[in-house]
Formats: sequence, structure tokens, C-alpha cells
Amino acid sequence: MGNETYLHRYAKQTLASWLRRKRSGGKFKWMLQDVSVSEWKSSSSKTVGVCIEYPIVKTTGGEYQGHTISWNNNIPTYYQLKRDQIKPEFMFDIAVINDSGEVESVFEVEYKSPMTAKKIKFLNDHGIKYYQIPAINIMTCCHPPKNLSCLLSY
Repeated sequence: MGNETYLHRYAKQTLASWLRRKRSGGKFKWMLQDVSVSEWKSSSSKTVGVCIEYPIVKTTGGEYQGHTISWNNNIPTYYQLKRDQIKPEFMFDIAVINDSGEVESVFEVEYKSPMTAKKIKFLNDHGIKYYQIPAINIMTCCHPPKNLSCLLSY
């Protein structure tokens, strides 16, 4: 999205690949108990899984779209939203979408600045778990870690 550094970009892709590997039944196990990354179960047409650069927008009525009802396999990119003159309220580095099509948790890869208070408030208000992980902690791993908490900044 925009002028993103290689460190941030590849850290997001690496973390997403680890999460997808877990969701698809790989041997990789997260040790942090409150991270809900369930196995693939859905055969519905809803977006389910691990999504990079997941947008949340506000409708003209002031309602948020994207966190409780997914984009039905058509998640708009930042550039598509910009083209349509829609400013995303939030863009999450990685969103984990459950079988109901809801955002169940988000992962923010921190490089230059931490999550904003507004973003944290939105997540808390909507009961969405969130994790902020420094990009360098991801990119210094030679293999997927056995414990997610070793990557967390706090």
C-alpha cells in the first residue's frame, strides 16, 4: 500500500504465510492460547482465512463495513477504494476471518509507528483481538517460531 518499505511488506507476507500454514492444517502450532486461528472448515462463499491489507470502511450512514460481514470474496484493495473515491477508515496489515465471515483477530506489523489510539479503540469496541508485532522480529526468524509471544513487542 503506497510507499511501503520492503521490510514492512515482506514481514506482512511472512507472518500471513505462517498463519495460513496453521489454518490449512500444517504442523506449525501457536503457543499463545488466545490466538484463535482455527482450521479451514468453511465451504461457503464468504471470505474465510488470512487476508493481507484488510480494509474497514464507513458507509454513508456512518456504519462500519468489513468487520462483521466480510467482502464476499471480493476484498477491495487500497487502490480500488481510492479509484472509487472511498477512503478506508482502517487498513489492517493482516486480518483473520472466521467461518462466519467476521474479523476475529488482526495483526499489525510495526515498522515506523505503532497502532493509533483510534484503531485500538475500534478493535476494543468491536471485540476484535489484536496483536502488534515489530517487523524486525518477524524478519530475523529463520523458521516460523514455535511461540508467537516471542515476536510480540509487549
